Amino acid sequence: MYKEEIINLWKSVGWNTLNDYHSYLKSTEERIILDELDPDHIDPKEFWKASDEHFYTDPVCNHSNLTESRLSIREANKLNYKIPLFMGMIGQTQGCIAELKHKMGYVSLAEIGCGYGSFFDNFINNQKYEDIDYRGFDIIPRTVSALELEGNDGCFSEQQEKKYHEKFNIFFSSNTFQHLSKKQVEKYLTQVYSMLPYQGIFNVMYVDAQSSYHYGQKIELFDLDSFESLVKRIGYSVMGSSTMQIPNSLKPYSFVLKK
Repeated sequence: MYKEEIINLWKSVGWNTLNDYHSYLKSTEERIILDELDPDHIDPKEFWKASDEHFYTDPVCNHSNLTESRLSIREANKLNYKIPLFMGMIGQTQGCIAELKHKMGYVSLAEIGCGYGSFFDNFINNQKYEDIDYRGFDIIPRTVSALELEGNDGCFSEQQEKKYHEKFNIFFSSNTFQHLSKKQVEKYLTQVYSMLPYQGIFNVMYVDAQSSYHYGQKIELFDLDSFESLVKRIGYSVMGSSTMQIPNSLKPYSFVLKK
């Protein structure tokens, strides 16, 4: 499906505006499932282009922020940043940075799903990490410095895997993997493992739920035991995890995975 077809599909169920969608979420516990938006059968680039055009800066945590008006990019960035901040993921990342500086002498960080720059603005810039080599990746680059994930399935392309092999010693991803199918999650974990140097780190957020829901797209998720088994099978060591229940939202977990 192309962007225009996806937007028309949303309109067909009455989601003509962001307010329509939020009103629907507030009015019922039931969820319209649009099978056409299955993440393994739709072009993710077209899905997120449609989302950006039709729902604008609606934050990832929209279930707990059902406002009547659109947020500015800065407001959405601050709201999205509260998830990794309050659940302990930011503290984990600070610890990982300190460890990598001590053991390797440098930190080169790649973010998967950088969006409008929430993590960069509120963490890298705010903490004045001027010595960190940062690069954000996303399906659709929404900031000037972001790079596009070139794989057709929304992951890294084979060329990118080769180009960035051992370029980054830490990968960070928040508010992203709950939007990926099990197939996409496994591919990302495998790609990042192959790209990291020995003792490199992947600080990644997942959620404790059977499924996630976003604009009619229902995504079946790994349970946490299966997720941990998967990362260990790929080769990672699980160095730690953190969580905190967020009101009216999925329960996120942040994992520190080491190669």
